[in-house]
Amino acid sequence: MLFRSPFTYKLLSHGIGIAPGEACQAFGVPPGSSLWLGRRLRIWGGAPHSVVHHVQLPEVGSQHRLADLKSKPMLAILGREGRRLAKATRQFSVQPASKEDANALEITLGQPTLTATMVMYDQDETLLQWLRINLHPSVRTPLETFDAAEASGWVPPESL
Repeated sequence: MLFRSPFTYKLLSHGIGIAPGEACQAFGVPPGSSLWLGRRLRIWGGAPHSVVHHVQLPEVGSQHRLADLKSKPMLAILGREGRRLAKATRQFSVQPASKEDANALEITLGQPTLTATMVMYDQDETLLQWLRINLHPSVRTPLETFDAAEASGWVPPESL
């Protein structure tokens, strides 16, 4: 299957840094630990859609090619590196936009955003990544189907 994402990406930041406490907890490391952090703006229909905060082990995140971070969905990047998603948890909440996310989404500082927090595992139940997505408050998400058999993630209907 050819995976086509409905999004384009703008890389906002990436590198080793102090991970959020919730991500540290998911990885089983002490709060304040350094992990690989990537922050990308997803653009849909030419407008800011969401900001994705990826957190991965340094040995995983440091392998990503810059060109891929600027253009591909993370599950495609991980798949290209031989890592396949097998299981994920997802929880939704409403959170105020940080200064950086508000700037990227072109919204007011502190404006509420729908937030999805996910923890993704491979077939050996090894943690692949923790991520948080902050959705622009005035956009809808594209209709997508999760294709676990292809390990391609959420796929827009026209790709099926």
